[in-house]
Amino acid sequence: MPCYQMNLLNLEFIAANIDYLQLALQARQINYEIVGEADGIIIKHEYSADIYIDLKNQRVECTRDQLQQINDLKVEYSRQVITEVARRKRWVVQAQTKNKLKLRRF
Repeated sequence: MPCYQMNLLNLEFIAANIDYLQLALQARQINYEIVGEADGIIIKHEYSADIYIDLKNQRVECTRDQLQQINDLKVEYSRQVITEVARRKRWVVQAQTKNKLKLRRF
């Protein structure tokens, strides 16, 4: 009989581009490794369960304690995508609040 039980959550995580996801992970200083032919990413944790991001099925498996980290990663992923699109279109990105950006075109 196990002495502990770990409940995992299965959430939707839409990440169309693994390069932006890697930039978001690096910006958050999160240790990770790529699984297979870029099929998924495992976020390594020293003292808790690893987080698995399945890029093919666009799902993430984590514990309830890791939910905030996943939400922060989603925000950072969105920020990386917006910054790249703004750079391509020659827009200027200004941060208004933590989760709000303003785009200006000159």
